[in-house]
Amino acid sequence: MNDASLQLRFLAACAIAREAGQLVRPRFEQRDEVLKLAFMGPQDYPTGNRVIGCTPALHDALVSAMAVRGAFA
Repeated sequence: MNDASLQLRFLAACAIAREAGQLVRPRFEQRDEVLKLAFMGPQDYPTGNRVIGCTPALHDALVSAMAVRGAFA
């Protein structure tokens, strides 16, 4: 791989990153309207049962991560 091909790859990666940023920026700017979290109490941290928008997959991932870290010991 020569310098020219590396430069082309770099320019392509920069263009992809810019486009990705442009696509996600409107959602980022609306995060306060879109992302509403409601915690009813400390029991919600390990279970996520009352976190609005918490999918079952996210819930399972959170519980697994906390179990690995010894949160339930």
